[in-house]
Amino acid sequence: MKTIWNLGAATVALIAASAQAQDRTNADEDDDIVIVTGVFREQSIEKAPVAVTALNEDEIDRALPVSAADLLRNVPGVFVNSALGEIRNVVYSRGVSAGSTEAASGYFYVSLQEDGLPVSNVTFSNYGPDYFARPDLTLSSLEALRGGTATITGPNAPGGIFNYITKNGRTHEGTEVAFRYGLEGDGENPYYRGDFYHGGAIGDRDDLFYSVGGFYRSSDGARNPGYTLNEGGQIKGNLLWDYGEGELLFTAKYLNDRNGFFEFLPARNFNDPELVEGIDATDSFLPPASPHSWQNPSGGTSSWDGRDLVKSEQFSLSAKWDHEFSNGLSFSNSFRYSDSETDWNTGAVIFSLPITDPFVYILSNSFGFPGTFEFRNPSDGSLVAEVVSTTGFDHTLTQNNLPNQQILDGGVLTQVAFDPRHQVDEVMNQFTVSKEWERHAVTGGIFYSHADINRRFDGGGFGISPIADQPPLYDITLTLPGGGPTLDITSPEGWASLGDAISGGLVNDGTQEQISLFFGHNFSITDRLILDWGLRYEDISYEITNTVPAAAPNFGDPSEGGADGNPLTLFDNFPNVQLPPISTDRDYDYLSYSASLSYQWTDDILTYLRFSSGEKAPDFQTLIDLDTVDEADSLFVDPQEITQVELGIKWDHDYFNLALFPFWSELDNVTSPQLFTDGDGINYSPPPVGGTLTTWGVEVEADVFFTDYLTLTTALTLQTSESENFGLFEENTPSRDDDTFVPIPDGDADNIPNVLARSSLVYVATDRVSSFVTWNYIGDRPANRFNAFELPGFSTVDLGIIGQVTDKLTIRGDIKNALNNEDGVMSWAPSGGFVRSLDRQALTREAVAADPNQLFSVITAQPRAYFVTLNYSF
Repeated sequence: MKTIWNLGAATVALIAASAQAQDRTNADEDDDIVIVTGVFREQSIEKAPVAVTALNEDEIDRALPVSAADLLRNVPGVFVNSALGEIRNVVYSRGVSAGSTEAASGYFYVSLQEDGLPVSNVTFSNYGPDYFARPDLTLSSLEALRGGTATITGPNAPGGIFNYITKNGRTHEGTEVAFRYGLEGDGENPYYRGDFYHGGAIGDRDDLFYSVGGFYRSSDGARNPGYTLNEGGQIKGNLLWDYGEGELLFTAKYLNDRNGFFEFLPARNFNDPELVEGIDATDSFLPPASPHSWQNPSGGTSSWDGRDLVKSEQFSLSAKWDHEFSNGLSFSNSFRYSDSETDWNTGAVIFSLPITDPFVYILSNSFGFPGTFEFRNPSDGSLVAEVVSTTGFDHTLTQNNLPNQQILDGGVLTQVAFDPRHQVDEVMNQFTVSKEWERHAVTGGIFYSHADINRRFDGGGFGISPIADQPPLYDITLTLPGGGPTLDITSPEGWASLGDAISGGLVNDGTQEQISLFFGHNFSITDRLILDWGLRYEDISYEITNTVPAAAPNFGDPSEGGADGNPLTLFDNFPNVQLPPISTDRDYDYLSYSASLSYQWTDDILTYLRFSSGEKAPDFQTLIDLDTVDEADSLFVDPQEITQVELGIKWDHDYFNLALFPFWSELDNVTSPQLFTDGDGINYSPPPVGGTLTTWGVEVEADVFFTDYLTLTTALTLQTSESENFGLFEENTPSRDDDTFVPIPDGDADNIPNVLARSSLVYVATDRVSSFVTWNYIGDRPANRFNAFELPGFSTVDLGIIGQVTDKLTIRGDIKNALNNEDGVMSWAPSGGFVRSLDRQALTREAVAADPNQLFSVITAQPRAYFVTLNYSF
């Protein structure tokens, strides 16, 4: 730890000492960067009293991002977990991080935007904006705001606003194509990608411009599941009319992409986590493609095919109108319509557990059946395991030919054919009007959004596979006592519980409507002293109808034969039925504010002090969780409260750019949902308990220009965070009424690293050859609120070289994670199988101390990858 803090101090000292470096030549000191994110009007980033970072095309290109979120690793104060792949990333800033170990809600506190409006203003479990955002050649720049004015300039997103700005034909004229070939998974798995962009004026006109661009990509991923893991792309285009006093910009986008994401791998040693013997960082535990169909609880036919992955599709139309009057009055109106859908065909809750665990039989609808269970390899029919049950409730492993038994005796993987579908239709509009006179500038406006939301699960089945790379699904049969008959627990494709597994038949229909009124005032008290303040009133309303599944009335009596009429095929004999729908609504309204006092010491040095206070309303998932009449009538979740204080110091020098942001952040009324199972096998959640997270830290952002040829760019965060007043419930007997409340001792906040660092050293060897090395570091962070153990800090290094073959042709080579650090843990889950593996907050220090080498699960940083890119400009 001391070494890391010394490293941080050394970095700051290096920046401060850089005044003796050579003159800056790769930036025009008269060409200030103008930002639009986090402010109510365009403003120079050097003089704006906000903590915003702007990335240009060169910085975006150098990052070679895995996902849209991956670019944010260049921003101090922002934690990014993109280890899962291109989707389901986790992003937060300044300790506003509750629930950040769960990728299902990775954008809860922040707003991911394209050209000033959210990609989607809706979030709930396993649905968010990063399913529909991909960086490509159409991306011009990225503006990243953390905290502060996000409380008044963002729609219910006090944690930050990340605005991805698109090229247009006026600012980017010409044609560019790029072709990329790579080998992911430490040089094993192929990657193919093509991007294009074309833009310019229409004919000889100087007032009408257009652009079009996009990408297509196909790859097997860093961990190859045996089928393509990412395939698809997007196309974007815009039309700009500049009529002198203003402009109109029309934009259209169509994205159609299929992506998988990686599952947890088994590990041991809480003191220094590492993958277990026999498992490699390039292994995939995703289920085989195994296409199949079944009768769903709604009476129709559903299907699942692992090769279809998570299909994300979005069509959007946007329009922006800016106009300036001659008297200092101006207005801007931004509109977007989007039709977004995700259709999942992938695995879920894939964890190790003994083959004798009751959940193997509960979830395969064979619990309570006595007899002999046989597990066979589908490729050759060989017997891999035999389990005998005398009563139907006891299970004894009598034959064991399972692989990798050094990991777990009798160990297998649970597999779920995860089959949710999400459909969201949204309309958004933001109108602002501004007026400037003498020493004042005011802006007022209104933001409105409406979304129609539908989600449904059809229950693609439950399976068992070996703990091995690209695992097959075992065929499972049960021979009843006395010599028969033999029941097929799984379908020919290897799935049990068709139409039942994981809430098959769950349907959520609802709406989300949001109206925000905002006002900002900039008052120049003197030429150097400026007061900046603003207010935002939010009104968010939800309506929902939840149709909840339940076991069929004949559950436990397979004599009717299920969908195929055959009582011996147990896999389709227990479909769910749908209970009467439950309708409810929730409304939230609150006022947020932010104010700063800034002083311009010289033309190059600005300081400011900002105070911000806001709230974060629960998202649509809160309504989905109201799945009983009692909960709908009585369970109300209050908004979380967020308070931040930040000091900004910006120094723009000929030899360096330096920005320091000491900050204090408090997040209050934080709750964590838990999932239990009662005696009837029904999942339920106990009432949540609220707590507080408090974070102190300093963000450092610096560009150092050592010589004409050598530049260092650094984003550094040093922070400490504490949690208090948290607690959880401990499940006792199968009854829902005797769960015990357990207070969690105050301690360090979970999943908040003490250090976040990213530094890139760029060397321009000649006019045509340059290279760079990028060092990334994530410091130690507690694994949960009990501080049961720490996820250790780790580094990765990226290398790149760029050669300009001709004035139009460029070739570059990249190595991501060049040192192939395979032990960097990004996410984890406890042992115990299926349900318990989802409850990370329940593991205690005492449990770790009692068995520090127990099995648990991790997701590590992606293995080394190699890329070659050809870029040609016309």
